[in-house]
Amino acid sequence: MTTEDLEQILAQQARTSPSWCMFDHAWYLRAYPDALDQIQGESFEAVRQHYLDHGRSLGHSPNMYFDEKWYLQRYPDVADEIAAGFVMSGYEHYCRIGYVNRSPHWLYDDDVYALYSPDLTDQVLVEHQCFNRYDHYIKSGGREQRIAHLLFDPATYRAFIARDGEGMGAIEEAGPFVHFLRRVWFDRMDATTAVYFDPVWYVEQYEDARAALERRDYACALHHYLASPDARRHDPRPEFSEDFYLAQNPDIAASVRAGAHVSGFIAFLKAGVFALRQPSRGIDLRRHLANHPTARADIEAGISRDAFAHVVAFGYRAEPPAAPTPLPVPGPGAAAAPPHEPARLAASAELPAPAGLGSIDFYGFLTPAHGWMFSGWVTPEHASLDGKVEAIAYFEQGQVAGPALLSTLLREDLGGKGVGAVVYLEGPGRPIGDLVSLSISSEGSSWTLSPAANAASLRDAELAVPLRRVVGQLRANPSKAAITALAGRRGYSGTSTLGGLHDRVFVEIDETIFCPPNGVALIGWMLAKPGVVKAMRLQSGSHSAMLRPEQFVRIDRPDVLNSVGAQHGFQELRNGFMLYVPNVFQPGETSYLEIETARGEIGYRGITEPKLQGMPAMRFLLDRFDVRYDELARVYDNVIGPSVASLNRERLRDPSDHEVIDFGPQPEAPVLSVIVPLYGRLDFMEYQFAFLSRHEAGIAHEIIYVLDDPPRQREAEVLAASIHARFKIPFRLVLLPRNVGYAPANNVGVALARGRYLCFLNSDVFPDSDDWMERLVARLQDNPSLGAVGPLLLFEDRSVQHMGMIFEPLPEFGNWLFPLHERKGWRPPAQRGLRRCDAITGACMVLERRVVRELGGFDESFAIGDFEDSDLCMKLAEIGLECAVDLDVTMFHLERQSQAGSEQRWRMNLTLYNAWTHDGRWGAQIRARQAQRAAIAPQPLPSPADISAPDAPERRTSVTVKDKQPA
Repeated sequence: MTTEDLEQILAQQARTSPSWCMFDHAWYLRAYPDALDQIQGESFEAVRQHYLDHGRSLGHSPNMYFDEKWYLQRYPDVADEIAAGFVMSGYEHYCRIGYVNRSPHWLYDDDVYALYSPDLTDQVLVEHQCFNRYDHYIKSGGREQRIAHLLFDPATYRAFIARDGEGMGAIEEAGPFVHFLRRVWFDRMDATTAVYFDPVWYVEQYEDARAALERRDYACALHHYLASPDARRHDPRPEFSEDFYLAQNPDIAASVRAGAHVSGFIAFLKAGVFALRQPSRGIDLRRHLANHPTARADIEAGISRDAFAHVVAFGYRAEPPAAPTPLPVPGPGAAAAPPHEPARLAASAELPAPAGLGSIDFYGFLTPAHGWMFSGWVTPEHASLDGKVEAIAYFEQGQVAGPALLSTLLREDLGGKGVGAVVYLEGPGRPIGDLVSLSISSEGSSWTLSPAANAASLRDAELAVPLRRVVGQLRANPSKAAITALAGRRGYSGTSTLGGLHDRVFVEIDETIFCPPNGVALIGWMLAKPGVVKAMRLQSGSHSAMLRPEQFVRIDRPDVLNSVGAQHGFQELRNGFMLYVPNVFQPGETSYLEIETARGEIGYRGITEPKLQGMPAMRFLLDRFDVRYDELARVYDNVIGPSVASLNRERLRDPSDHEVIDFGPQPEAPVLSVIVPLYGRLDFMEYQFAFLSRHEAGIAHEIIYVLDDPPRQREAEVLAASIHARFKIPFRLVLLPRNVGYAPANNVGVALARGRYLCFLNSDVFPDSDDWMERLVARLQDNPSLGAVGPLLLFEDRSVQHMGMIFEPLPEFGNWLFPLHERKGWRPPAQRGLRRCDAITGACMVLERRVVRELGGFDESFAIGDFEDSDLCMKLAEIGLECAVDLDVTMFHLERQSQAGSEQRWRMNLTLYNAWTHDGRWGAQIRARQAQRAAIAPQPLPSPADISAPDAPERRTSVTVKDKQPA
């Protein structure tokens, strides 16, 4: 990644960029005051340049949302990659690949956020324009009171701020996480963020921490505890001893040494506290639960998250009270907060009960059964609880909870002291560490089983053999038949077994398209009689997902009906389908479909390996369907939207090196930079220069052409050399190595531009006057409220092509709002001067470069071209700037008139994808603004007599793909 590439991802904060992808120069000066001596001034550009030239090598971070030193300490392999020259910093590594599954900050744990926020699927993140979970946490998760680190509880922090006498408005606006970071970095004021860490005690206890904070090496006590390499053996508060815990738990000590856990304390909070492991020499959590009269009730009520939190809050009780109070029986706790409620560290989790109530001999995940099987024993008093129960399986790195099945069997080896038991618990099969305990509850009774010392963790084939032996001995009870059927299911062997089903079911997958990071789109067909298929699942490695037919895109497949359907009596024409499945696909792992029939039979069908990527994959998806009206929303919400968003994001992820050829000496200090993307019609460049040659330079300007058509590179070079030889106008030709589309191509130009103002210009727009540059720039200089200004654009017959855009819902296209050109096709109005409007076209628009870069340029999530100009105008409105057309400046625009035909169905559907993205982002705001205007001053529709002569050409109102380059 070059310096120029880094400048792309180190712009000032933009609405649609990842919130962690920015350079915060104000914070940088606070965090690294010594850098002031080396910086020429304190401007954004100067401070950022210091980071690029010096700060990266010194381990500096670009903003407070990413911690360079902590990241390299947490992930030593990244330091190796820097030493090998693969990346220049940990921040660059995170922007390239680390964002997928690594934590970038000492106060954010991606595993914890995923556990407490199970609703944040890939599809949800895409819908909220979030690049990963951390991006979601910064943008909204913090304000939603979600948990992202066990040492930062929003409820605890908010309570501290309230007690400290501060107003709550700032927290509500920024969210607790961002508010805390600003507090400790900018105000240098510490705070209590969780019951598990005492910052005051910590600083008093450890002199090295106190000295480091005085030197301002760390922002606060918690920062020192989590990020300082010398603090790993420090204790977070007096009730926990890191040395004692690691000595008592050699397995945890080994995992800390291996880097699997940050510290013994973090491992304790994630799993050890629920197994009631001893936190320090003087505290026994089992004894505390037995002796404190309200401990279990407080935990069940959510007053305390766990026994250790209860000890901290209410003090340790080593002896029973003088007058014991009967303890309420705890019920099953919540594995995680439900999606619609904010998670809290105080949320109850069922505590394991004292030992002696049974144990687990072996356990494991059985893929064909889509759940966990546990085999062990329980005491005789629990033998009568055969049937449906509630269970929570606690693992080292997570937990699985829900309804379960329990069945018992006779065990002679137990000598009458217990009975054998088998428990089935449906849940995900992802690796989450060793089993800590299994809590079971039913009909007011609750107990916990711990794994035996030699308990075996098995999977699939290894698990099936001992499991079937035990299941064969189960006593007759309501759960026996179900557990026996689940244990007897055969797994996928690599071949289709649909032909062995009693009912005819035909399924074929024509194309599998991988949608990073873990989504997949499937295109195929299925034939089955109504009611035959009970459920469909996609299995990929250890991940599984239920497929929901109501979310499929149905496609007419007469070819299938005429071949397979005709032979077997099927008549369903719409037997083809497209579907998108998030968070399941594991590249390189075995993947297949599982079909369960109403008879309870299971059949398998393998899926094809993904082949298509990038634009070919997008084009294949978009060319498979042709739907309109209300059906569009369901198709794009469930399948096309998340699929295309993922594919487009991935194809643009790796920044490409580009070549720059200067034709003639470039101006040293241009006022205006004109950026023109080129695709297809290279001859337009020659025509455009013929018009530009008439320009008498009133302001210094530079011209940048960006070729987004790599196969025509040699042709463009020859033409550019000829143009320069004839017209003697200096310009730059930028050669991109691959076709990226309108927004990325323009953004490359923005990165190279040096002018104070930018003009985005299409190659088929030609000036009608010699001073158009000066007049448009002057409009911005004279009107501080303007964010963007464009000319009056005319067709070749001098009728209006563009004089501002309005937004109208189009019923045929899902009633999404489309930016339509007002008075298009009519003669220009008599009105002169500035005409304010909601949005203007990107065919020619002039803005300040500073504003463009602050907004992140054109949003590249709009694939190939369309709607990115309107999106930029909406972002201008968000920061209080207006758009306008200067009716005194006219230019010609040869807008493409051909509408996408049947052979270009994919292109029209891509335009609809951009419309879906735009409407989802801005639709509500635009409609609210329109309703407000209508309520204040409703305006009648203009009469043709008001805006045109009788011989004016027919008004053009059709929706077209605008003249931006296709792939």
